[in-house]
Amino acid sequence: MSDGITQKASEVLQILHGARRLPPAEAAEALTPFLNLMRKQGSTDKLGSASLAAVTKLLRSLQENHAASDDLWQEAIEATLSFVNERFDCRANRETRPRPVAEGGTSADVIFPVKNFES
Repeated sequence: MSDGITQKASEVLQILHGARRLPPAEAAEALTPFLNLMRKQGSTDKLGSASLAAVTKLLRSLQENHAASDDLWQEAIEATLSFVNERFDCRANRETRPRPVAEGGTSADVIFPVKNFES
């Protein structure tokens, strides 16, 4: 998966947490770029597909009903959060490196990068 989708997914999480305060049309407009990117690049993994489905369902409700239930919001947030968390875990695993024996490690030890994703 590209970093573009990961970035958009992170952005959509911020939107999902704040969009409940937006009018439905504005919330739908804010969610659309993420959905377009996900559809364009195709999501073949389970969590990506679940996020896409949940946000699509939320968007449809916002557009058709001019409202969405708390359950739809929660489903979209949880599915997208799982998707983003898995992506960051996968990137962190690719960035691991063995800890040198001089630092008290063994060849089996790895150091996971510490990143602060909260701004």
